[in-house]
Amino acid sequence: MAEKSFQALHLNKRAINEGLNMDIERAFAYEAELFGIAFSTEDQKAGMEGFLQKKKVQFRKPS
Repeated sequence: MAEKSFQALHLNKRAINEGLNMDIERAFAYEAELFGIAFSTEDQKAGMEGFLQKKKVQFRKPS
């Protein structure tokens, strides 16, 4: 997990922790909202580029 995007891991953790306290419809909407945030990050762009070029990506560490 240390090699994965910190931002994506953080958003996944939020989805799990906060989603457990929601009804299923709200949890799905919240997950979609967080996915939109994750999809707009520089890490997503770097990850997609690395995937397409078949190269390993070094995600930036949080400051």
